[in-house]
Amino acid sequence: MRIAICDDNIKECMKVKSLCEGCGFEEQISYSIFTSGQDLLFKVGEGVLFDIVFLDVDMPLINGIETGKALRQLSKSCVIIFVTAHPEYAIDAFECQAFHYLLKPCNEEKIHEVLTHAFSRLDLLHKYHVVKLKDRILSVPIKDICYIEYSNKHIIYHTVTEDITERNTMQSIYDSVHDHGFFQVHQGFIVNMDKIKVIEKDEIVLQDDRRVPMSRRKKAELSIEYMKHVEKYKR
Repeated sequence: MRIAICDDNIKECMKVKSLCEGCGFEEQISYSIFTSGQDLLFKVGEGVLFDIVFLDVDMPLINGIETGKALRQLSKSCVIIFVTAHPEYAIDAFECQAFHYLLKPCNEEKIHEVLTHAFSRLDLLHKYHVVKLKDRILSVPIKDICYIEYSNKHIIYHTVTEDITERNTMQSIYDSVHDHGFFQVHQGFIVNMDKIKVIEKDEIVLQDDRRVPMSRRKKAELSIEYMKHVEKYKR
C-alpha cells in the first residue's frame, strides 16, 4: 500500500503521516511526502502510482483542486482525500472524484474512519468476476462492469469497453455480484451502483450517460441501498 501526502506545509504532512501510523493498520504502508502539487504530479508521471493521496487545497502555483484533477487523469483508481481548512472548496473537490473531504484539524479517529473506508474501496476495485465462455474463461474487473442485462437466456455484461455474453441465469449472476455493490433494478437488469449518476422515475442514468430501465417498485429500495453504498465507500 502506497500513500502520498501533499501539503506545502511540511509540518502538516508529517502530522497526517503520524495520524495514519497511529491507526494501527496491519497493512504494509509506505509513505511519500510532497510539498507541492508539481512534485507529486511529476512523480506520478514517472510511473510511481499511489493507492491513496492526501491533498491540501491551499497550495501555491498549482492548488490542490488542480492537482487532484490532473492526478485523476494520470491515475484512475487512486483514492484522493482532501485535507484542508477550507470547506468552501468541497464541491470543486468532487469534480475530480474525490473520495473524502476532511477539515483541519484532523484527529486519529477521523483518519482511522476514512482509511478504513478507503481500504474497503481499494479492495473492491481489485476484485474480479469470472465469466465462462465457450472456449475460454475471462476474469472481468468488477469496477469495469457498468450493468448486466438478461436476454434470451443469456447474460450480457456491459463494461466500459465492450459487451461480453455468456449463457447463465439472472439469479446465479446476481448472487455472485450482489455483495460487490450491484443491485437488480429490473427483472432483466442489474446495475453497478458505482456507475450511477442519476436515479430517475423509471430509469438509471449511468456516469457515461447510458440509460438502464428500472422497475418503479424498485426505486425506493434502490435509493436506500445506494445511500448505504455511498456511505460505505464514501466515493
